[in-house]
Amino acid sequence: MLAGQLSKQTQLATLLADFAGLTGIEAATVEAAGASAAMALRAGTMAVSSGMVDVAMVLGVEKLSEQVPAEVEAALAMSSDTDYEAEQGMTLTAQAAMLAQRYVYEHKVPEHALAGFALTAHANGAHNPNAMFRKAIKPETYAKAGMVSAPLNMFDVAPNADGAAALILTRRELLPPKFSHPLVEITGSSAAYDLHEKLRVYRRTGVQEYVIFLLLEQETVWYRLNEGRYETVAPDESGIIRSQAFPGLYLYSEKFWADDLAGLLEALQTGLNTAEHAAFAESLQ
Repeated sequence: MLAGQLSKQTQLATLLADFAGLTGIEAATVEAAGASAAMALRAGTMAVSSGMVDVAMVLGVEKLSEQVPAEVEAALAMSSDTDYEAEQGMTLTAQAAMLAQRYVYEHKVPEHALAGFALTAHANGAHNPNAMFRKAIKPETYAKAGMVSAPLNMFDVAPNADGAAALILTRRELLPPKFSHPLVEITGSSAAYDLHEKLRVYRRTGVQEYVIFLLLEQETVWYRLNEGRYETVAPDESGIIRSQAFPGLYLYSEKFWADDLAGLLEALQTGLNTAEHAAFAESLQ
């Protein structure tokens, strides 16, 4: 996203290909501000799925430590509207805070309703050796955190950091025999595909639970594998669907479709506070 502004390297793709010894191949830089990685992944996926290429590598890299904080903030501001936002002193953090503030106002979100996102992220990071922050936080720690731009506090705002990630994309039939690396499927989203073809694939591979959100119908379909067949899971008397594969994962479907973030997070937090979830989390360590 910021290679041109901070590292003075606008042809990052060809530079990486050259240093990796990948001569004679097509290399292109994809620029879409904060969505650059997602857009690059989409471009690689379309190239592979269309048959234009057999294998594509999607690589993202950012080096924010290349410049002092003021220069980094100025570079980040270039992803906003220069005339109507950046020139007026609007930062990306302040813009996110304004959107969050409007959401809190319109949906009557209670104080600290956003805490679930930070708590979950830090809990996941505690068990990930590659995470930037590897320490779980408690609700009271979140509540005491300093405000950065109301209503977002220190734990709500993404920190600046150096980092890189790469993906290799190909079609399943091109994989070598007995390929041992775990596979991740990239699919398009459509009700017909999700409810039929993908359902059969997941049943054959033993996926225990599978959730589909039907946007047009505003319905939630939660499948659970039982003796080789998928069965739909109905909500309990309180309207909550409870996962068996991920103990403590609660979904209040009605709150989801009503855009009631507070109610959705309350149900989720209730599940995460159960003894069954604590035992499940302990088993993963």
